Amino acid sequence: MGTIEKLNVFSREDEYAQAISEKESAIIQIEQFQDEIENLTTQLDSVDKNIQNTTDIIEGNNVTEGWMASMSNKISEFRDIAKWERIVTTVEDIIPSLLNLMAAFYLRH
Repeated sequence: MGTIEKLNVFSREDEYAQAISEKESAIIQIEQFQDEIENLTTQLDSVDKNIQNTTDIIEGNNVTEGWMASMSNKISEFRDIAKWERIVTTVEDIIPSLLNLMAAFYLRH
C-alpha cells in the first residue's frame, strides 16, 4: 500500500464496509444452500423409504407389521384359500349328484 492510500482512511473504510457486506451476503447464501441441501436430503430419504415400501409390497411383505405378524397373516391367508378350495370342490362334486337326484325325483312323479 502506498503512502497516499494509507492516508486515505475513507477509501479503506468503504472497502472494509464492502468486504463486510460481501461476507454477510456470502453467509446468507451459505445458510440458504444448507437449508436447500437439508430439504433435498429429506426428500431423498422420503423417496428411498417409498421405494423400500413399494418393494416390500411387491415382494408380499406387509409394511406395517413385523416379520412374525406378517408370516402369521400369510399362513392365515393360505388356510383361507385352502378352505375356499375345499368348499368349491365340494360344491362342484355335489351339484351333479343333486341334479341327478332332482331329475330322478321329477321323473318318478
